[in-house]
Amino acid sequence: MGAQDCKGVIPRLCDALFGEIADRQTPELTYKVEVSYMEIYNEKVHDLLDPRTNKQSLKVREHVVLGPYVDGLSRL
Repeated sequence: MGAQDCKGVIPRLCDALFGEIADRQTPELTYKVEVSYMEIYNEKVHDLLDPRTNKQSLKVREHVVLGPYVDGLSRL
């Protein structure tokens, strides 16, 4: 995340993304942004946007067409 005077990757990405959206938006064009945030540590996947305190390890699955995904990962 970084600090106030030295932003990290996620805040810089959000600034750039929403800046581009603001520059390109027209009455005919709208945008929808979804985000997921996960941690992979010791081969365990955790949803960092899940407010529950009893974090369970999520499973990585593979879709035939779409490829790998995390089953149960929240999308906000």
